[in-house]
Amino acid sequence: WQVERVLKEDAFGCVELLVRQGGPRITRRVASGGRWPLSGVIARSLARRERRALAHLEGFCGVPKSVQDDEAAQAPLASGGTPRRRDVFLREWVEGVSLPLAAELPMDFFDLLDDLVGELHTRGVCHNDLHKEPNILVQPDGRPALVDFQLASVHPGGGASFESRVSEDDRHVHKHRTRYTSEGR
Repeated sequence: WQVERVLKEDAFGCVELLVRQGGPRITRRVASGGRWPLSGVIARSLARRERRALAHLEGFCGVPKSVQDDEAAQAPLASGGTPRRRDVFLREWVEGVSLPLAAELPMDFFDLLDDLVGELHTRGVCHNDLHKEPNILVQPDGRPALVDFQLASVHPGGGASFESRVSEDDRHVHKHRTRYTSEGR
């Protein structure tokens, strides 16, 4: 495995796209933290949230699946060195472009996105980060996909907190629908 490119770097670590010669691509989140005190603890907590949400969504279309691969986990970082195994979370790579980079959208894109988000909620998962347009992908076939579940929450029993977060997820989808359909895309 080797790093094809760094997708994101911040105070909590980095997200890299890994490739293997002639093989698949996977996404590696390295929750190592940075210079801030406790940033590593926070980063690993966010990675656990993502891992838990994706475990609840296992077998679900439109979200990445968790991956277990020790070789990929220990592949050299783009910045050099080897990540600590406890800092690494792997998930499959989802082909597509982020919503703001899509040249055009199918007429039913936002209906499909509503359905996708609704299915998450049916499984007791809220994304909690849909205000960020790059977390919504347009796959090559025009269907939506969701990524970046580090702020996601799992609510097996429902409740007021769950209903509030469902409402926020739905509000953000509606906001994007209004923006993108009013621009004629």
